Amino acid sequence: MKGRTVLLLVVTVALGSTALVFLYPTRPDEIGVRDGRLAPCPPAPNCVSSFEVDGDHHVDPIPFAGAPEDALGRLERALESVGGATVITRDGRYLHAEVRTPMMRFVDDVEFLVDTDRGLIQVRSASRAGYSDLGANRERVERLREAFATGEPPTSPHNDAEPGSQERE
Repeated sequence: MKGRTVLLLVVTVALGSTALVFLYPTRPDEIGVRDGRLAPCPPAPNCVSSFEVDGDHHVDPIPFAGAPEDALGRLERALESVGGATVITRDGRYLHAEVRTPMMRFVDDVEFLVDTDRGLIQVRSASRAGYSDLGANRERVERLREAFATGEPPTSPHNDAEPGSQERE
């Protein structure tokens, strides 16, 4: 009986540790700006970026007018309105936030780089875990685009802060 209890405890700890590593992986090294760009997307379909040219990973940058500081402030408010986001870094023309999905608590990284010369905000949204995100990052960027443009919470039926939003496997 004692042997079964010990075995059960070992299996439980092993499975729990594996789940924690999968659900809460550490921040990727490629986060940030390098050579004036955000990191490229990996081959997996769980990332979108305005720097990518292929249709599976490309999203349009977000247009803006005014001072970069004002644009970053509007982005922070947009992130608050879609829910689940925590700003990790805001430095000059760059903003990085972590977004947790409500049900499974997956962590995604959302990055913005203000391009003052072109009046654009470059964006990258990527999952830390899993292969496919079932379009969650693309949808998030579009909701952020809407919230940034209108100054109002997005009208999309999916909101990271609401139960029943799209989850990925």
